[in-house]
Amino acid sequence: MTEIGIPEAPQARKDFMLNILKDEGCSVFTPTKVELSDEFQLLQETQNTEDEQDAKSFLNRITIYLSTPIVIDRFGSNNKARETWRRQMEKKWGNLFKDIYQQGRLRRIKMAVAITAISCLMQPDFGFNLGINQEEWKEASKMLKPELADGEKETYDPYAHLGTADKMKVIDKVNQLSWR
Repeated sequence: MTEIGIPEAPQARKDFMLNILKDEGCSVFTPTKVELSDEFQLLQETQNTEDEQDAKSFLNRITIYLSTPIVIDRFGSNNKARETWRRQMEKKWGNLFKDIYQQGRLRRIKMAVAITAISCLMQPDFGFNLGINQEEWKEASKMLKPELADGEKETYDPYAHLGTADKMKVIDKVNQLSWR
């Protein structure tokens, strides 16, 4: 243990902060750690080492996303109270807090990384048949950044305006797509 009682081992530090967040009134859902099997093979006929390394990198990003905790704070739609609390927690706990709270699976950036990785794996270069329904795929992708009719990205961010229950639905959809 460090001088103020924070464990030194990475997993113990993470568990310590998750318990503090629970004490702060947050709901914390910690998934079972997902690991990438070393035994996978690209499905295309013309495989190369670079494509395999890229595919492993994309799969690794998905496994990290699936292993990331979900932290739901107690503030609902009260963003002002959330911001005040977040600043207090950052001041008190520093990077230990940031590494858990700001890297949780509810964060849009975490989902965007997983969706981008899935999108890359769906490209013909890799030859993966992920069995993903294209309509489901478009629906999940639009929640993170919708496209206008001309293909340009819209500046309005629908995800930021969703309530926790609706954000959980988006997470569930991304999880379903990630597990395929």
